[in-house]
Amino acid sequence: MTSDAASMEMQSGLPEVAKGTADSLSPPVVQSPTTDSTPTSTSSSPDAAAAAAKQQQQQQQPQHLQQGGSAVMGDMERSIEETKKRAAELEAESDEWCGTVNKHYKQLDDLVASLNAIRSEIARAREWARSAKHKKEITKADSAKIQAALKPVSAVVTKVHCALTPQPGSFFVRWFLGNINVKQYRQGEKFLLKKDYEKFKRRMNPVFVVLVCLAWVFRTSNIFNMLLQIWCLYYYLSLVMRENILHLNGSHIKSWWIMHHYLSIAICLVMLFWPIGKPSFQIFQRTFLAYGFAQSVVQALQSRYQQKRLYKMVAMGKASPMDVTGEGGELTDVWSPNLVVLFPFLLCIQVFQAYIAYVCWGIILQSYLFDWQAALVGALFATLSAGNFATTTLAYFQKWNEYIKPSADTHKVHSQ
Repeated sequence: MTSDAASMEMQSGLPEVAKGTADSLSPPVVQSPTTDSTPTSTSSSPDAAAAAAKQQQQQQQPQHLQQGGSAVMGDMERSIEETKKRAAELEAESDEWCGTVNKHYKQLDDLVASLNAIRSEIARAREWARSAKHKKEITKADSAKIQAALKPVSAVVTKVHCALTPQPGSFFVRWFLGNINVKQYRQGEKFLLKKDYEKFKRRMNPVFVVLVCLAWVFRTSNIFNMLLQIWCLYYYLSLVMRENILHLNGSHIKSWWIMHHYLSIAICLVMLFWPIGKPSFQIFQRTFLAYGFAQSVVQALQSRYQQKRLYKMVAMGKASPMDVTGEGGELTDVWSPNLVVLFPFLLCIQVFQAYIAYVCWGIILQSYLFDWQAALVGALFATLSAGNFATTTLAYFQKWNEYIKPSADTHKVHSQ
């Protein structure tokens, strides 16, 4: 039985071996994708894994966003709370500061009231001295002594009163701006006023040169002539406005130079009403345009020189930061030999102004050329020339005397 079973197993195994041999020897058969499912399952397995990972990531993403959003909201809430706390502190500080300011304003009002009382007492003392002199109760010498004693006190009170009380400026400023306070109490704001004034002068000088050249080239054009006069009017109006405000805020500007610009405004207004077609204006125009060109060149040189000198004097502590460059070159009360450099140029401009007045006088003497504009412009230019020359010369001689006086005293001490 054992042999029979073995023989049966051998007979059953032969067909399987033969079948495997036949399959290995037979050519390969290309199977259709529709009939064979093995390649499809092999290629789809990575895609399925990627899809599963993507699905898992999508399921986990809202959880991460929720955690990140809650963290950002927490930081924002803490920032808002800190901002609210800081705002409350600033509000308390602001209330405290306003209370302190109101307290100081009350003290300021009391101080101004005391100053006004002192000014009233000074006025009564002066009136009593005058009336007593007329009634022969005191002598003229005693009256003059009282007036001399009251003068420095009045100057101090006026200075303190102007420094503490709001100032609307001169009549010219009030006319354009109204009755408003133009006084600045912060030093930085005062310096900005002065800096903008100097910048305005530097910026406008090239424009003046261009307009003068255009008016010279197109002398028969009424447009360029009127444009030049309107621009000059705007320039001098701006200078007067700024100089009045600067003078009120502590800048050392001589009153004559402000008056000089008032006269320049008057000249511009008169020339606007002078018809360009008249022979008198054509004679005057050539001289005036030559003067305008020369003045613009001198102003450019003067401004450049004075800016450097003023910076040096402020750095040395010999000039105030509020001092400005002037028409006459007097930056400070201290003499410098370099000031002599400016004097010939300024003298040439002043002589030119006198020559314009002479030209206008010649126009007036000719009856067929007479115009009221020529007479008025000539008088204004004569006033400008005389005032500029007197103010500049007096300032230079005064500084020179102050400069040589210590040297003379030192030489006298050494000689003794």
